[in-house]
Amino acid sequence: MEDKIYLAELESYQYATEEQKKRFGKNPCFDLMRLPTQTMREELRTYILRRSREITIISLYDERKEYSRLCRFLEKKGRVESLKDKEKEIWIRQLRGWMMSEGIPLTREEKGAFGKKKVVKSDFISFFERVLDSLLPGDNRSETEKDVWRLDGWILRLRRI
Repeated sequence: MEDKIYLAELESYQYATEEQKKRFGKNPCFDLMRLPTQTMREELRTYILRRSREITIISLYDERKEYSRLCRFLEKKGRVESLKDKEKEIWIRQLRGWMMSEGIPLTREEKGAFGKKKVVKSDFISFFERVLDSLLPGDNRSETEKDVWRLDGWILRLRRI
């Protein structure tokens, strides 16, 4: 297993324009050796390879910044073998505490569809949530089966008007 995932080796790289490839610079990569354990390296490798099939290479290139922050956060945590060792809520709480201690903003301002400003969670928190969600087992039921509402437990009284 390689210690680095080079963007140029990913399938989506072939769809990048020459201008985008110039922006990448010299052979950018995700350095898995920055993660503290082998289990985390395998988890993040799976996430990055899956993500490379879902988004453009330029978006994946931009996620390297969040990946770098995640590596710094996990180095500080120590004694954790896998990202599955803790509940998502606990990880996010610890991440927020670490971000505050590092002076990284928890939110950012975004312009809405009608020009109205709104406050949303930071890209880093969203990135980490996506990583954690990718480790959960998928729901293999069909969409129509997932959409069934169970009304047995509801107490509904219908009245004629």
